[in-house]
Amino acid sequence: MHKPWRMLGTKRWYNFDNDLRLYHGTSSVFIPSITKYGLLPPLKSLSERVADAIRMYGFEADEKLLKACVDTVFWNEEGAICLHPSQISAARYSRHYKNGGELNDLVKYKLEKKIRRKLPNLHPNSFPIVVEVVLPVSWLEKHDGEFIQRMHSCARRMAELTHYTADEEKDHFIQGAGEFRLMKKIPPSRITRIMESLGRGF
Repeated sequence: MHKPWRMLGTKRWYNFDNDLRLYHGTSSVFIPSITKYGLLPPLKSLSERVADAIRMYGFEADEKLLKACVDTVFWNEEGAICLHPSQISAARYSRHYKNGGELNDLVKYKLEKKIRRKLPNLHPNSFPIVVEVVLPVSWLEKHDGEFIQRMHSCARRMAELTHYTADEEKDHFIQGAGEFRLMKKIPPSRITRIMESLGRGF
């Protein structure tokens, strides 16, 4: 049976009595930055990030095109780091967006509709990865107490499951907590694993 993960790096740093494991799906193109600086929320505004994406695809970011693309990704204004309690959810996200993130893929889709032809991927040799982070529960509660309450509720439901329960069914429970959106940097010391998502098993 094939394993759905390939380990790319790991640190043994665990203390789960007070900490929570969360997962971030992204692209292998960011591994050098992640290992050196950690996970960073975007420093630029949404318009600046969209303009950068348009130029990366070889187009001029004129006012009309920029507005059309910004309207496509308006909900991404805050540019937070998206963290999932479910490892599988993070893996699905990373495999779905192949150009270094959701914003780049949606801009690509908008440009393709404009020119009526397919554009090449920005990083054809990249592959999806999942980053595991461990963050203090007390720290998370200050940022989003409702998320922690949902996690506690999921944990109580999962405690009723037996060890015979399939991983996919367990994951269904944990997905109920939703996602945690973080506007602060996660330092490398809080990253415990970086895994390639091979796409087998889910």
